[in-house]
Amino acid sequence: MTPDQINAAFELIAGFLITFNVVKLYRDKKTRGVSIVPLAFMVLWGCWNCYFYPSLGVMWSFWCGLICTTVNGVWICQMFYYKRRERWRNYTFQYANTDAGEMLEVFKKALKKKEKK
Repeated sequence: MTPDQINAAFELIAGFLITFNVVKLYRDKKTRGVSIVPLAFMVLWGCWNCYFYPSLGVMWSFWCGLICTTVNGVWICQMFYYKRRERWRNYTFQYANTDAGEMLEVFKKALKKKEKK
């Protein structure tokens, strides 16, 4: 085995293991306890590797790194999507238990604030 193939194996295993996070997030549809910042760094680093590996002639690492970076990219997109979706649901359902009269008053107040600006 060449050093390129050994590095490629690590990249491929990392991509496979990150797939568990993608599936778990898809099932849970909630992001808890994971920061997007380190993941964004890993995606950026993966993109650099996809540029850098061919210049070194290590094509096994390139292809497996591309897989790992793609899986990381999917995971970060999921995180953005589910965080945004959760914020929207929290916003729209905060008035779920109010009756129509209360909702009308809320909207009237919001319109008055908007008109003042």
